Amino acid sequence: MCNVKQVARNIIRYSNSINAPVSNLKLQKLLYFAWIEYYKKTKRYLFTEEFSAWQFGPVVPEIYYDYCAYGGLPITRVDFRFGDTLCSEAEEIIKNVVEENEYRTALQLVNETHKPGHVWDYVYRNGAGNRNTIRFQDLIRLECN
Repeated sequence: MCNVKQVARNIIRYSNSINAPVSNLKLQKLLYFAWIEYYKKTKRYLFTEEFSAWQFGPVVPEIYYDYCAYGGLPITRVDFRFGDTLCSEAEEIIKNVVEENEYRTALQLVNETHKPGHVWDYVYRNGAGNRNTIRFQDLIRLECN
């Protein structure tokens, strides 16, 4: 299992390496899609830090606050740290998720997470569940089948 900060830094690093830097909003959606894809393929959690249902979709608050200084701008600098190397299975899934969404805008990814009947919609409930935790069992039940 990975730490969400390691995963975020890997997404940013790889996105920058293919000349497709991500904003904080897009990073959040890529974390979400990577978690889902990793679970579908391995039946294990990519990381254990939870998502919250925010207005613009699922967010890992800790990562949001780490990169909020960028606002809507691309995250151009990331400190890659010793220990940020992920298992090859996680790296492969992250690369695939980044490449699959390379040309999609953050807003397109937000719309993808907002589909009726999916976990964000289930938790957010038209704002009544704003900032509520998205439980992993609900994420698995509604997104990973």
